[in-house]
Amino acid sequence: MSTKIRFMVYNAFGIGGTVKTIFNFADYFYDTGKYDVEIISIKKTKDTPTLPVNPKIKITVIQDARRGAKFSEEDKELLALPSELIDKSEDLYPMFNAYTDKKMRELLCNLEGGVLVTTMPSFNMLATELVNDSVLKIGQEHKSYADHSPEIQKIIRESYGKLDGLTILTERNRHVYERKIHGDLPIYVLGNGTERLKFRADLNSHIMVAAGRYAYQKGYDMLIEAFALIADKYPDWTLKIYGEGSLAKDYVRLIMKHGLGNRVVLESGNDKMNERYSEASINICSSNYEPFGMTIIEGFAMGLPCVSFACDGPREIITDGYDGLLVHKKDIEGFAAALERVMSDDKLRFELGANAYETSKKYDINTIGQMFQKIVETETERKKKNNKPNLKCVSAPKVEEKPEVAEVIDIEPYVEPETIKVVQEEINYSKMIAASSEGRVGIKTIIKMGQGWMKYKIKR
Repeated sequence: MSTKIRFMVYNAFGIGGTVKTIFNFADYFYDTGKYDVEIISIKKTKDTPTLPVNPKIKITVIQDARRGAKFSEEDKELLALPSELIDKSEDLYPMFNAYTDKKMRELLCNLEGGVLVTTMPSFNMLATELVNDSVLKIGQEHKSYADHSPEIQKIIRESYGKLDGLTILTERNRHVYERKIHGDLPIYVLGNGTERLKFRADLNSHIMVAAGRYAYQKGYDMLIEAFALIADKYPDWTLKIYGEGSLAKDYVRLIMKHGLGNRVVLESGNDKMNERYSEASINICSSNYEPFGMTIIEGFAMGLPCVSFACDGPREIITDGYDGLLVHKKDIEGFAAALERVMSDDKLRFELGANAYETSKKYDINTIGQMFQKIVETETERKKKNNKPNLKCVSAPKVEEKPEVAEVIDIEPYVEPETIKVVQEEINYSKMIAASSEGRVGIKTIIKMGQGWMKYKIKR
């Protein structure tokens, strides 16, 4: 009998490193024949996924965000209200709303058995609050702890310990997360994986590539500035930056400022990056911060060397002088010098490329997939041995009788002694004020969870 495994992402129909990674893992688990794989996507922005994924894998959508999508009048009102489930400091917070809250709550509260893999801090937190204990909950962290806001760091410290397991991207970060997280949480280093291709990049071309969102994180302004310092010396070299985002116009102005209109090309991100890598000689990672570096291993899988700033992820992937070059962060002149070194030395470029292809072995999706499968199997067995109670969250709980005395003690799910029971009911403030006036609930002890829900212990 196959095991159900679900991957929860923001938008499975968009482009990004997290989506690529989850699709690769989903394909791997499906191909084992041991798992019933499902992808939960909060948004649907296109008819079909932009990136390739096995069409036999089910994609469950929370909100249809395509133009022309139809909603009831009640749901339209919810779409206009802000989310209360997602932390406001999440990068993607503006993309959520009260409607996605409602649908996420309904879905998560009704999951039964199998595995749930969540991919951002608020999802990880919701898994601990809304998903019952019959489900193995594996959180994923795609950022360094220091790159999170103080609000998200608080979620990590207080909520992650209730997960069944956590994967992080680098060994450097593992020690940080172990120190910060409350509780005895198994933490695993699990890098991203990609397909290791048989055909190789054309290292004789005079094309450099970079790929990723047009956002501050990717540092493309520094890349353009660095290329401008050496462009006149290498008139036959071209820089192509693949992506999309809010900073595109700023990059165009910077390109025009340096007179590089025919030397630096901005193109929309697409699902054909393997073709782009195959045409290139140098891969570039100019990020201000980079927890891992999916584009680096994708290039390595085709024997494409990388020049990168020495962020956390790239430092763990690239061996300086062996399969790429590392430069101190924000050192634009140093970055230009590293690019020039690889551009001008064919022998070095081919040596770095050959070594990059060798390095890619450890990031092959079959290798990384087996590691992830082992994590799932290990934590499934651990959960069985711990024999945790099946504490269920229900989307519409009913309380038959009102207790005479109630006191909110905390909101952690756990096994109650016989003298105490857990009650969860839909509330609004007017009801609570009325209950307070009748002496049944102390109004100062109310804890609000999500949109009008509370959970409290009742002494009997």
